[in-house]
Amino acid sequence: MGSLRCGLRFGFSSRILRAAWASLALIAAARDSMAFVPVLIRLVQRSNKGLSIRGVTSLLRFLFCVMLAQMVALPPELRDAPELPLIIQEGVSWMQNERLLRNEFRNWLTPEIKAEFINGEKIVHSPSRYAHCDAQVNLVAILSTFAQIHSLGIVLGEKALVELSRNDYEPDVVFFGNAKASKFYRNQMVFPVPDLTIEILSESTEDRDRGVKFRDYAAHEIPEYWIVDADAKQVERYVNLSGKYILQPAAEVIVTPLFPGLQLPVAAIFDSAARLDVIRLIVKG
Repeated sequence: MGSLRCGLRFGFSSRILRAAWASLALIAAARDSMAFVPVLIRLVQRSNKGLSIRGVTSLLRFLFCVMLAQMVALPPELRDAPELPLIIQEGVSWMQNERLLRNEFRNWLTPEIKAEFINGEKIVHSPSRYAHCDAQVNLVAILSTFAQIHSLGIVLGEKALVELSRNDYEPDVVFFGNAKASKFYRNQMVFPVPDLTIEILSESTEDRDRGVKFRDYAAHEIPEYWIVDADAKQVERYVNLSGKYILQPAAEVIVTPLFPGLQLPVAAIFDSAARLDVIRLIVKG
């Protein structure tokens, strides 16, 4: 009811807001931001008089704020803290400064440098070991070949800079389905949230791959996240369910709905000869 009272202060009728509130439940269940479009259309159609463009914009802002409040719940100890306004003010100031640092990072970054911007810090990566490079090349070759033959989208390697809400990452392998890939242009250097992210572990990156990246990829609802251990020759495949990653049972052959019909032997990720066998089968059809 607090959101209803808030909406009334926006100038919307209780009838419109109750319809909006009911629609929000459907949006939250679907966790699909594009659901706002049919919601707004229905609200305008149901209203006694059509909303102006300004009214639609205000209603969209209201719905977005309510949805964020539902998705990002403050812990009780923070919500009830008398210092909350000061904490929020400090957080806003922190993020404004971080945004400037992120712009500096983007201006500094060149195609020759592999680096990431994580929580306000510039992380420059050292050259990778052969085992890491081999696994990355094998994954890109197999997935890219399958995606091209079946017109599924685009697979990119480690120099693709992925922009999330706060951080910039350069995952080892990313896949974008056609809905996103169809909008890419030749000089594009910053890419949206992918449909699959793969990180190959190294001693210097494992904490981030299993820590901040794991949380960030999950929060942005990247459908699948694979963590590859080139030394142990193992792959952990995580599937996103409502913003949380669920580890899938280990298997000798990876099957994923992102690449319908592909059967990817784990061994082919770590063996170039096995990779060629898989590619021959893909091409042969």
